[in-house]
Amino acid sequence: MKHVGVIGLGNMGSRIARRILQSGRYEVAVYDINPAAMEPLVADGARACSRPAEVAMHADLVITVVPDGPDVEGVVLGEDGVFSSAREGMLYADFSTVHPKVSLHLAEEGRKRGVRVLDACMMRSVPQAEQGTLGLMVGGAAEDLEACRPVFETLAIDIVHCGPNGAGASMKVVNNMLAGVVMAATLEAMVLGAKAGISTDTMLTVFGLSNAKNGSIDATIKPTVLTRAFQPAHFALDLLHKDTRLALELADEVGAAVPVAAVVQQLRSAARAKGRGRWDSAAIATIYEELADIELHAGR
Repeated sequence: MKHVGVIGLGNMGSRIARRILQSGRYEVAVYDINPAAMEPLVADGARACSRPAEVAMHADLVITVVPDGPDVEGVVLGEDGVFSSAREGMLYADFSTVHPKVSLHLAEEGRKRGVRVLDACMMRSVPQAEQGTLGLMVGGAAEDLEACRPVFETLAIDIVHCGPNGAGASMKVVNNMLAGVVMAATLEAMVLGAKAGISTDTMLTVFGLSNAKNGSIDATIKPTVLTRAFQPAHFALDLLHKDTRLALELADEVGAAVPVAAVVQQLRSAARAKGRGRWDSAAIATIYEELADIELHAGR
């Protein structure tokens, strides 16, 4: 494999393209609806393309990193989409967070054209994308994952094969639903503790020594909530709201009850109604704080 294409150069996509480019192993073609997003990568040696179909013309593997299912289907299945010029045997991996039925649809359309399709959903956020320490949850054929593994290993240190097509997308929405609930529960407890007169330092010390310890504390709450650094977002509240919506839809379709996630989603909706959708997903803290008339800060 010598040629890789990346479509969608937002926070994550631009860093993914750069990691692949900096590995020095691949020629990289890029496309974004905003031409300016391509310029820094072109300056470092990437090839700018004018449409998704052009990316596929120059790639053994095409990766898409776009916001939602309709965006993916437009980029891949549209008139000038990836599949319109894909060669038989080409690999396609969608890194976006979409409903599993979108991943299954893409896989079926890929099979009709001889394209090997993976849903390769991301764990972690912007700093890890820059460092090449993402995690990937992959759905699709094991042999197709192995064909992509050298590229994926320039981006991720943890690569989990979750099962057939759609399994990676399902795992992603389940994982993000859980991560969002854990963060919300931790913030709820911290607001209660603060109202009761306990310092944030004391709470974090005790949480770290007990079963209350969780990844959101170091990854999000300390650097974002306790420093009031909600903007710019590492992972926007709008995106977590979308991911949880997908999880709730999936739960309804398969017949699973997820009442806690549904309640937390309402708190995110409240934050969005206050204009905080583009803030970091940790901005859910502000709703708890306003209800309790208190703010969380480091050291107090």
